[in-house]
Amino acid sequence: MNKKFLSAILFGALMVTSTGTFVSCKDYDDDIDEINKELTEIKSQIAALESAVNNGDYVTGVTPTADGKGMIFTFSKGSPVTVTLNVKDGEPGENAQKITFDEKTGEMLVDNKPTGIFPAKDAEKAPVKIEGGYWAVLNDKGEYDVTEIPVSGVTAVVTDGICTLTVFNADGTTTVVELPTTSSTITELEVVGYLDAKGDFTAFSDAASHDNKYEMGYSAFYTATKAPWEWVDADESQKVKGEIAAKTGVVSLAGQSLVIRVAPASADLSTVAMSLVNSKMDEAPITLGTPEAFKGLVTRAASANGLWAIPLSSKELTGLNALTDLTGKFGGEIEDDEFNIAFAVKTPNFLSNFNLAFNKVELDAVSASLNKKKLVEATQKGSTNIYESTSGTEDNAYVIVKQGTPNTFTFDVPTSVYKSQIIVDEYIAQNWGVVIDGNSFTVNKYNDKQTIPSFPVYFNYIQLTETGIKSVTQTVWVRMERTIKDQVVLDPVNHIIPAKAADDKFTVSLDKMFNEMTAEERVNWNKFAHDIVTVIKQVNPDGDDITVTGFDDDNIAYLTADNKPATSALNIAKLQFIPNHEWNQETYPFDKEYYIVSDFEDENGDVLSSVKIPLTVGIPALSTLLQKEQVVFGGTNNGTGVLNEMDYASDNNAVFYSLKYAFKNQLKDAFENKNAVKFIIDPQQKIEGNPVVDLAHMGTGEKRTGVNQAIVLDDKEKAYNTPINILIDGETTKYVGKYTWSDKEIKDNAFTIKIVSPIEQGIVEAASGDIIEVVATEDGTAKLTDADLTTKTYAKVEYNIFKDKFGDDTTTADLWTSPYMKGISFKSMNENTIKAIANEDIKPATKVEDTVTPGYVVLRPMNVAYEGTTEVEVKVTDVWGYAKTATVKVKVLAEKE
Repeated sequence: MNKKFLSAILFGALMVTSTGTFVSCKDYDDDIDEINKELTEIKSQIAALESAVNNGDYVTGVTPTADGKGMIFTFSKGSPVTVTLNVKDGEPGENAQKITFDEKTGEMLVDNKPTGIFPAKDAEKAPVKIEGGYWAVLNDKGEYDVTEIPVSGVTAVVTDGICTLTVFNADGTTTVVELPTTSSTITELEVVGYLDAKGDFTAFSDAASHDNKYEMGYSAFYTATKAPWEWVDADESQKVKGEIAAKTGVVSLAGQSLVIRVAPASADLSTVAMSLVNSKMDEAPITLGTPEAFKGLVTRAASANGLWAIPLSSKELTGLNALTDLTGKFGGEIEDDEFNIAFAVKTPNFLSNFNLAFNKVELDAVSASLNKKKLVEATQKGSTNIYESTSGTEDNAYVIVKQGTPNTFTFDVPTSVYKSQIIVDEYIAQNWGVVIDGNSFTVNKYNDKQTIPSFPVYFNYIQLTETGIKSVTQTVWVRMERTIKDQVVLDPVNHIIPAKAADDKFTVSLDKMFNEMTAEERVNWNKFAHDIVTVIKQVNPDGDDITVTGFDDDNIAYLTADNKPATSALNIAKLQFIPNHEWNQETYPFDKEYYIVSDFEDENGDVLSSVKIPLTVGIPALSTLLQKEQVVFGGTNNGTGVLNEMDYASDNNAVFYSLKYAFKNQLKDAFENKNAVKFIIDPQQKIEGNPVVDLAHMGTGEKRTGVNQAIVLDDKEKAYNTPINILIDGETTKYVGKYTWSDKEIKDNAFTIKIVSPIEQGIVEAASGDIIEVVATEDGTAKLTDADLTTKTYAKVEYNIFKDKFGDDTTTADLWTSPYMKGISFKSMNENTIKAIANEDIKPATKVEDTVTPGYVVLRPMNVAYEGTTEVEVKVTDVWGYAKTATVKVKVLAEKE
């Protein structure tokens, strides 16, 4: 809040009319001290006000002190500040004053009491001011008329969003302070919707098509003759009379209250006068009542979310042209090509957008309901305009009501209803604690809890018709529900559907409900408990909660404390819900909130007690079925799949990798119990400009069993050792054959994997780590064996490159022990030192009885007289056609003597 809102001004004593006080010289010093003391106190009080305003606070209320000698200013955030004078009883200025103006009539009020004075309105002039110690009020000529109301020692005038404090000091000076109120702080007003009689909110979510305005329906009514009515209770001890005067027009609105949003949200609108005005600043024939915090969301005095409900009531226009005047002020029926008058909400300091319009609808027949149950249609009483009906009887109540819960009468055509009134016999109202609030009533206590008799409620209203009014009285017999305990909310349940249908259930204890009952309540509960009704509901933020269907009595079980089926309501201790894989995900999605309500009823169907179980339903996270192997993915989403012998198909040497080897439990969890996960290659991915789906596909292999999801490389070169994007097909991937995961979860479980050969990605190097030294034999050749080389797979598993596996009854190895080996070749890189190496030079292992001679390759040096080093290329080829090529340095030594 800017400091400019507060100013303290000291005036001379010209404005003070109180009689001067003569003192002797003896008392003069004491009087000076008293004046100085009081000035110091006033300055301190003014400083407190200034501090509050400088801290962004504003006045929300002004009330006199208990002794009437000061004013208490309450603020929206800070502590109250009291401003008072030390005035002795009987002296002028002993009483503080608060000057305000009635928000509807404009009448000047002194300490909330009417004065019969109505100051004129002028945007440039204050409605009142001080002249000669008396209040002067603005007249229609723009001049001030002095009243006979004297100004007190401390006054507060609230007008146009500013609270003006005037203090007549003991030294004859006047201190004037201007303080901001709620009205002056408003920076935004927005009409967001309206409330009907039941308090249900209808949102203006989108502007109507007619000139970008929100629309509310209304009907106009005119009577040329007086239209009286009278409503009474059974013994006529209560009478409500009224009439619409002759030649009077009124309107009836679809909404009972406007809902507006204010900024700042902390602003308390309950003290702000408001009206509906058109662009010419002419007021609509509608009175805006005192704003109340929107109780649908907030119940505190100041609405924390800035939403307020403003009651609407019709003003009456009189005269022969009243109906035309009404329609002219509102506008008629809005056609597609027409526009209607736009209205804005106006406060003393702020104006909302002009985006509210009223659409005229024709008067129509009216049906009334109580708690959404339609009442028996009223019929005419003789030839009068009185219509009556009775719904239910004393022995058979028409509506059952809950203790402490509002019960609301509503209309199907609210625009055809002018006034309404609920009447309850005084005896009944007193003994049953009936409280009436508009079109709602609440029964707050039991008069007879054993028999709980019915009693009548009289709902009266004026229906507007084209030919006149109908005075309707509808008697409704209601009965209190035999409630022993309010609904108890149990701990929320997050039910994850298990893989087996037989395990798809959960149990909750009812101990909390019973523990909250007193001993007497439990005795009564045991006496009256008869039936149990359990329903499942989906929470619907936009309206009534939705009943979940598809379950019957077989899905609900009531158990004893030892988990046996309960034989009656008296031995129930637990409730068990058994979905049995019957939850309908399509109709009731997993991302919604649900709850289970079990009502324990007496034989009349009254709810004795009730439990509510907040419920969320879901399936295991997809990632729990697709748990990645650390050795494949290394804790990331980017894996490396190493080809293995289990996937090798010898007939076509297909490059085939089963994804089961990339996940824990070999994907069994993902495919058992009717689970199904379908992997697909990303159709958008390309490698060197080639779509990956043209280079690889998902398939199966001959030697595989179980999960049939594997990657097959069609192009063994381009698709090899390159990350391939693997997606999950959300449509065909199912949990227990019926439930699906969210798009996000499907997306989050995608991964990449590159397929590599264990040989090609392995190691071939000199065992010594540098130069292999081999000794020439007597025929001048040398042998290079497995012992001279280090050969390991990608997984660091050692293997022999020379054939080392013997068949039955053979002495020469014809296969490799390693399942990955397919072939081997050597190449001399310098044939001047080592001759070319032929395939015949590669020898397999042999054995004589139990003695095995390892395989080797024969090296033929050109000249061994001098030692030298030669590079030899070693090429190891696997069964898939991938080769590991390495160059080793070989030094052939002369045969030792």
